[in-house]
Amino acid sequence: MSENTDATNLEETLVRLDALIDQTEDLERIRSGLGIRLALSMAQELQSGKTLGSETSELVADWVERFGQETVDAAIGIARAFLTRSDELLKDLGPRLGIKTNPNPVNPDHYDGVEDAP
Repeated sequence: MSENTDATNLEETLVRLDALIDQTEDLERIRSGLGIRLALSMAQELQSGKTLGSETSELVADWVERFGQETVDAAIGIARAFLTRSDELLKDLGPRLGIKTNPNPVNPDHYDGVEDAP
């Protein structure tokens, strides 16, 4: 899978996640969605060689205005868990977000159960 494809998939996932957050009224789901969104946005910053927080700091500041500090603090905790326990969380959440999971440890570019293109 090329870097461009990975970046496109991540961007599409972020757009879908933003739409889900905007439609959600349940506070716990909003917090979870924001946490996952923050973790993925941080990954996007790192993937594109940007300084961590260069874009996410503005995103978080906007969330404080929209959702309040308590909700954002909870989201940051979720993002931290997502980043430190990503394999476990991706296994559970990846399919729902359209993210391929279960990388083959011998060949990280190959996903078990996914055939390579000819």
